[in-house]
Order: sequence, then C-alpha cells, then structure tokens
Amino acid sequence: MSIDTLHVCMYTPQSAGGHALYTQELLTALAEVGPGRGIAPELVTSEDLAAAHRTSAYPIHPILPRLVPRSEYRTAPAWAWSRMIHYARREQIFLDWLAGRQDLNLIHFQDYTTWLAPRCFRKLRRRGLAIVLTVHNIFAHYYYNNIHRYIRFYLCKSIFRGCDALLVHSAGLREALSDYLEGVHPPIHVTPHGVWRAAGPSVRPMRAVDGPRERLLFFGVIRPNKGLHVLLRALELLPQCDLTVAGEPEEPRYFEQVRDLARRLPPGRVELIDRFVDEQEVVDLFGRSSLVVLPYTSFAAQSGVLHQALAHARPVVASDVGALGESVRRWGVGEVVPPRDERALAWAIEQALDPGRYRAAAESIACIRSELTWTRTAEATIEVYRSIVR
Repeated sequence: MSIDTLHVCMYTPQSAGGHALYTQELLTALAEVGPGRGIAPELVTSEDLAAAHRTSAYPIHPILPRLVPRSEYRTAPAWAWSRMIHYARREQIFLDWLAGRQDLNLIHFQDYTTWLAPRCFRKLRRRGLAIVLTVHNIFAHYYYNNIHRYIRFYLCKSIFRGCDALLVHSAGLREALSDYLEGVHPPIHVTPHGVWRAAGPSVRPMRAVDGPRERLLFFGVIRPNKGLHVLLRALELLPQCDLTVAGEPEEPRYFEQVRDLARRLPPGRVELIDRFVDEQEVVDLFGRSSLVVLPYTSFAAQSGVLHQALAHARPVVASDVGALGESVRRWGVGEVVPPRDERALAWAIEQALDPGRYRAAAESIACIRSELTWTRTAEATIEVYRSIVR
C-alpha cells in the first residue's frame, strides 16, 4: 500500500552554526516543494535553537537539552562526565518523544552520537521507521590515538550500515564512503549542497579592493585540519595581502601555534576574530574580502564555507582534499592546490587574484549560484525518501 503523505522528522541537535543553517535551508525548501510531492517535514532540535534559525515554514520541536559549553566546567573530568550524561539524556528524550508520534515514517539525521547511534538506529528500525543519514564527514576531523581511531571506525561503519540510505554531497565523496564501507552499505545518494540563501540574490561578484592591498578571508572553526598554519606561512610570501581569520578555536594548543605564526608577521597583516561569528557579521566579513582561502590539510567532506563564498560571490583557493578540489575544479570558481604546501598556496593565491582569472571565476560563480539551489537539493532528497518509503 502506498503512503500518500510521508511524514519526515529531521534530527539536528545543533542550535547554531553550519549544521543548523544547512537544516534550515533544506527544510525551508522541503516545506516549499514537499506538499506537492506528499512530503510533510518537521524538525527536532535543541531547546536553545538560535532565533535566526526559527521559522514558521515548518513545525519545530525544540525538545533536546542545551549543550553546556566546555568553558563553563572547571575541570576536564567534569566536562567529560557531563558530556556522557548529556548525550545519553538527549537520546532518551528523543526516543520518548518518538513514542508519541506514530504518524512518522522516516527520520533524517543530520548528526549522531557515535557511541549511542548503533543502538538507537536499531530501536528505530524495530519501530518500523526508515532512517536516512546525511554523512557530512566520513571521518572525524582528528583522532586522539590509534585506539580512538579504531573504535570510531568500527562504530561509524555500524552506524552507516544501519541506515536505509546515506546522503553525500559529491560523486567523489560517494566513492570514498563506499570504499570506507568496503562495498557493504545501503544505497549512497548524491544530493548537492545548495548555495546559502542568507546572502540574498543581489550579491554581485565585485572585488573588495580599496588601494594596493588585497584582503584574504579564512572563515570557520579553527582546528588543525583546516590548515590555518599553512596559510599563515604562505602569507609571509604574499606581502601585498592581509588576512582576516574569523572563527572559534577548537583546540587551545593549536590556537597558540596560530597566534605565534601571526605574531611573526608585521602588525596589521592579520586580523584575528577568535570567536563564533553570527550571521549579521558574516556579510561584512565576506564583503570586504577579495578571496576566501580553504587551506585544509585533510578532509573527507563538503565544505559549508565554500558555499558561503559562493553565496557572497567570492572566488576561492582550496586544497585538493575531500570534495573541495573536485568542486572548485568542476565549477571553475577558483584555484586548487595540494595540501600542506605553503609555496603552492601562495602561488595559487597570486594566480586567483590575477584580474583575468578573478573575473572568470566571478562569472562562473554567477552561473553556479543559479544551479546549486536548495529547491534542487530538496527535490533530490525527496527522491531518496520515496525510494525507501512508498
């Protein structure tokens, strides 16, 4: 028997940041095109969901407990213990809420808790719920040691294989995920990452230069695999460029390394905004930068920052890792470099700032912005839903 209306619950515990924005963009598009395709989407999220991500376009259930920041704990053991309690409580609250929602057909996870998800997914499937997971990161951004790596590999393989469908954002990532799962996995679908709509349709690809100096932008969470240290070394070879770094540090020790490298440069060369940047500030940051640099050293995902650059009509220089190099090359929106090579990075930045190449990248961005719409992403996602629940 076919299901006329497919009731979908999207699970995104993050209250702000990239996953929250991604969820809002996708659900807004699903709410627009879904009714005509028999899709009724809603969201389960954290109780402290940011006001910028609250909307009346679809039902929102902010039932999950707030994640208390690490800075509010005096000791590392207290923080670690609080995390274990938090994630277990969060999962139980979600399962209890689902018990009263017999109308739901499918759960679409944007995130999961590694050590709890295998058991959680088995419970959901026993209840007759289909499970779709967007794999934003095939691998963790870092591992503490080989034991940590082994445990995460084992658990993540169990999580991914326990779904009815997996979603990734590029063909290269689909191949990488299949290789990681050794060919034993549910169907893996490519659903394109849309260009953020927050920048609005009127953004023009104008070069943000006022005088002889160029401003580069490094945007997003600061952690080792993002390669900021490589960019700071490359900046020593680019006397005509200044750099804005905007993002919240994740590892204090690495951030000290970043500070030391920034101090080696003349005063004023590096603007360091070491905190979470809200949406109102983002427009100004991208608007006064000529180029966005993504100097990742390792990555097995698609980048939300790349799509923010496209949304703000800024060409990029990106490392050839994950879906970054694949996407930048295919779309023609900037330059691609090997990871961990500051000389190659400096050369690519100079190439990207060449007037002819910059103009060509800006024209490509205008084309790709009209192609990578969230409506297209929503339609591809609905096809996945309907392939599972008919």
